[in-house]
Amino acid sequence: MGVRWQSVWKLVAGVACAAGCGRIAFEDRARPDDAGADAAGDVAPGVTCWPAWRTGALSFGIAVPITELAAVDKQGNPWLTADGRTLYYDTGTGDTEILRAARGGPGQPFGSPAPLAELSSPLEDGGFVMAASELVAVMSSTRAGSSGFDLWQTARASTSDLFGAPTRTEFAAIDDAFNQFDGFLTPDGLRVYFSSSAATGQVLRQASRASTTDVFGAPTQIPGTGTFSVEADPDLSPDELVLVFSANNPLQLFAAIRPSTAAPFGAPFALSAIVGPSYDADPALSANGCELVFISNRGGDRDLYLATVNP
Repeated sequence: MGVRWQSVWKLVAGVACAAGCGRIAFEDRARPDDAGADAAGDVAPGVTCWPAWRTGALSFGIAVPITELAAVDKQGNPWLTADGRTLYYDTGTGDTEILRAARGGPGQPFGSPAPLAELSSPLEDGGFVMAASELVAVMSSTRAGSSGFDLWQTARASTSDLFGAPTRTEFAAIDDAFNQFDGFLTPDGLRVYFSSSAATGQVLRQASRASTTDVFGAPTQIPGTGTFSVEADPDLSPDELVLVFSANNPLQLFAAIRPSTAAPFGAPFALSAIVGPSYDADPALSANGCELVFISNRGGDRDLYLATVNP
């Protein structure tokens, strides 16, 4: 199973559901041939959906599978680049590998995926995310040198170069005997949000640093989180005021908001309109908040799904 799912499902058994309800409606997902399609298919260029997220008054399109990327192997940990043109995710069982797939623009189908061969190992590799520069990335791996799942950093000199060998140096204050996974880098690469297993469950944490070449400081729990015994897969808006994550048993999608980065997140609310019959997790938002990519087993396997958001 994938990085997040493998570790989370060891913890979720017996956790009771305590979901709230978001104010969410439905509409058809825009198709690739829709005129003027932007980040959410029918959203005009320059429009963002973050105001809807910040009020909680969300209107989603119907969540649909990304069929062009469907595969026999289980999929996990999607992440979109800032321009919405490239999707990174991992696939496999027991030896997950990181793939990337490109498209002409948001709302259009993805092309054939290709592996990031330079980041491959014989063990689990996944949860790949980058800073806005696309020169620094974080991933989670059980490769040699790890103690379970650990966070690793990799970098490159330009976007045309391959990534260098991953290192754990930057996470010396974070990686411990428990599992660390689901890393999310802020656009400047100076803060990492992640999930961490513990004897009492799974929690969401954060850590900061002064530059992308520095080590991260000691982690702390993300203020306002901890409603559920199992919380995973943090993904945030560029201003870090909107948090989406998965929690509960079965895993489902939630969001929380805060007025400033100095304030704790408010009570989480469920993205109930796109909840499947079993479990959904690994949310990844587009830079303008108008696309939500996630993983679901509603089709019988663990596959990539996409839901659009109305501004």
